[in-house]
Amino acid sequence: MSIEAMEREIAELKLRVEKLEAKTKPVAKETWREAIGTARGDVIDREAARLGAEYRAEQNKRD
Repeated sequence: MSIEAMEREIAELKLRVEKLEAKTKPVAKETWREAIGTARGDVIDREAARLGAEYRAEQNKRD
């Protein structure tokens, strides 16, 4: 294979890789809520809120 043919093939492969990467790149989200989401009213969400409130109340007692 000639150098010119190898260069053409490498250039073609680079283009193919760029196209594949463009298809698989994740779209950045503006906020963590958009990225992760929330489950308002969900049992786990309510438990997390309760534990957070309990923790903050305990921390306020120490101050």
